[in-house]
Amino acid sequence: LGLGQYAPYGMSYDRSGRYGLLAGHGGGHVALMDCSTLALRTEFHVNEIVRDATFLHNPTMFALAQKKNVFVYDDAGAEIHRMADHTDIFRLQFLPYHWLLATV
Repeated sequence: LGLGQYAPYGMSYDRSGRYGLLAGHGGGHVALMDCSTLALRTEFHVNEIVRDATFLHNPTMFALAQKKNVFVYDDAGAEIHRMADHTDIFRLQFLPYHWLLATV
């Protein structure tokens, strides 16, 4: 896993701490890894600035605050949803007991 080209990176963990989500702010590199076995689950490029990343209710879904919108992806890297009303987002936080994705 080469991290130099798309640095700086942000790292977020799921609620159990087992899975980590790396998001390259410089070029849109996203990697989902199992931190207990150090196995890479998925890795893809969104070809856009990624400002923040967070897991949703479990490690199979996560949200990315990209340059224009917020996108939801599954653990295979497939885009599930685009939140068109959320523009120019800098931070994401998922509230698991309310199933609410807060954006700033």
